Amino acid sequence: MAKLWGTNFPFYKGNSLLGTTSKVLPRQEDYRLIRNDYLQGLMTIKGERWYRPDFGGDIPRLQFDPNDIGSKTLIEDTIREYTIKYHPMIRISDIKIDDDSNAPNKVSIKIYGKWEVTSAMSDQLLASIVVPATGV
Repeated sequence: MAKLWGTNFPFYKGNSLLGTTSKVLPRQEDYRLIRNDYLQGLMTIKGERWYRPDFGGDIPRLQFDPNDIGSKTLIEDTIREYTIKYHPMIRISDIKIDDDSNAPNKVSIKIYGKWEVTSAMSDQLLASIVVPATGV
C-alpha cells in the first residue's frame, strides 16, 4: 500500500506527452510522486511561484552560465541546498555533472541517493536533468 499519493502534473486528459491516453487524472504513488515533485522544484526558478519567492532549485537560470568548473560547483551546491530545504526525505549520495562531447554548452546532471519514505537499501537514480545548449 502506498504511503504517499497524488496526481500527475501537468494535469491532462487524453494524450499525454508520453503518448498514453487517459479519461481520468492519473494517480502517482510514493517513488514516482516524490521524484516528479523533486524534478518540478529543481526546474522552478526562484520567484516563479506566487507567495513563495524563495521556492525553487533555479536550475533553468544556470543554463546561460559558462560551462566551467565554477558553474558545475554552483549547480551541485544549488541542488544540495534545494534538497535539504524542501525535500528532507531525500539523502543525496552523489551528483554527476557530465559534459556532452557533441554540444560544448550542454551538461547532463544525474542525482543519486535514497528516499527516506521507502525501505530501499541501495542508492538509485533520483533525477536526470539535461541543461540544453544555449547557442553561444
